[in-house]
Amino acid sequence: MSTGLHRVMAVAGMLGALISSAAELTWPTPVVQFVAPPGAANVEAVFPCQNNGNVPVRIVQVDAVCRCLDASATPAEIAPGAAGAVRAVFTLGELTGPQEKHLYILTEPGGSRRVELVLKVDIPVLARLEPQVLVWKKDAPLEEKSARFTVHAPDAVAGVSLVQPQGNMQAALEPTSVPNQYRLTVQPRLPLREGVIPVSVSVRLRRGGERTFTVMALVR
Repeated sequence: MSTGLHRVMAVAGMLGALISSAAELTWPTPVVQFVAPPGAANVEAVFPCQNNGNVPVRIVQVDAVCRCLDASATPAEIAPGAAGAVRAVFTLGELTGPQEKHLYILTEPGGSRRVELVLKVDIPVLARLEPQVLVWKKDAPLEEKSARFTVHAPDAVAGVSLVQPQGNMQAALEPTSVPNQYRLTVQPRLPLREGVIPVSVSVRLRRGGERTFTVMALVR
């Protein structure tokens, strides 16, 4: 290799090192952890960052491993001395208990540095309907069957009501002697038809909105 080429490579390496050291994006809270409000459909996490270097830093990519995360960076380019953030919206769906989700951030310059951010959310159980399937045989007596509906976060609940089923099913929802517990009774009506009919309990939340819990009534 010629001496000239050696010098070019050395200069390029020095410039890369200088740019890398000058581009300094720091993340004071790379791990965000909290408990979700009972019944929440989604939660938002904010990961702040600060450019402590002397050149602008671009957040060129935000990768969420889970489809339940919708994340973006604001602003996409952070000037020296300025602050930014990555915001992630986590759609909770039917998840409960401790959840851990990861985000991967790609920044430039600085050798396309990859940063891992972690969101830890504990999702409390709002309510539970058990069992989730009630079964009748078409040639058997049309007896009444029941499911137990339990509210586990009563402080978050403003009201509980039955969503009347369609088709040839009749249902009733009554409180039991146990606090925050209900008995859901379901019975087919004639003419009996094979199929599945959802029977739902609606929970109205104090902070607004509703959640629905469903048992499937199956005739076969």
